Amino acid sequence: MKRFALFLVAIALCLAAVPMHATTLLSENFDELTANLDQTSVGAFTAINGTNVDIVGPGNDYGYLCASPESGNCVDMGGSGGNPYGQLQSSAIVLGAGTVYLSFDLVGNQRPDYELESTTDVTLGPAVGAPLYSNSFILLYNDDSSGIVTDFPITVTSPETVYLNFTYVDTPGTNGNVGALLDNVQLTENSNSPVPEPSSLLLLGSGLAALAGGLWKRRKIGA
Repeated sequence: MKRFALFLVAIALCLAAVPMHATTLLSENFDELTANLDQTSVGAFTAINGTNVDIVGPGNDYGYLCASPESGNCVDMGGSGGNPYGQLQSSAIVLGAGTVYLSFDLVGNQRPDYELESTTDVTLGPAVGAPLYSNSFILLYNDDSSGIVTDFPITVTSPETVYLNFTYVDTPGTNGNVGALLDNVQLTENSNSPVPEPSSLLLLGSGLAALAGGLWKRRKIGA
């Protein structure tokens, strides 16, 4: 009986060491897209309300704008012509109750000839109702740090369908064609199903082997 109790303790230790499995709900770095101006279909996002954005990168003359930590392609939230103040909305995302983690890179416009600040509103929430996350980022042209968000935790109290939105705000004195730059958008959640690490599996296997050996020895003595 004592051996069995020790075995149960070993199992508990194994499970305590098992990490939760992170599920990616949305991941977009825009690198699979063709760099081009005046775009409305942008990977996992769509420009809404008659707006557009510019995909900039090595494929056009504006690749230099994608300042670190951005790389490859990125999105200039100030589009071109028409109604350039870009409003990006993701496809529908279904969230379960628990915690989700939001990451994205927003940097200033990187154009010394346009030393203007730009404002980008970021929201995650249902089509109608209060958002789960809402923040406004006011970035000067050379601000490469204030708009960097990494694994920001957001509590979801009940399952719901949400959208992730990035909205360039029309601010007097700014230029709608020159906006903040967006890259590396990711939304993840922790699954309730743990995925054992190899070391945890090895510990669990050792415990099973020890229990089996103890039972075999006891049976042999009692024979």
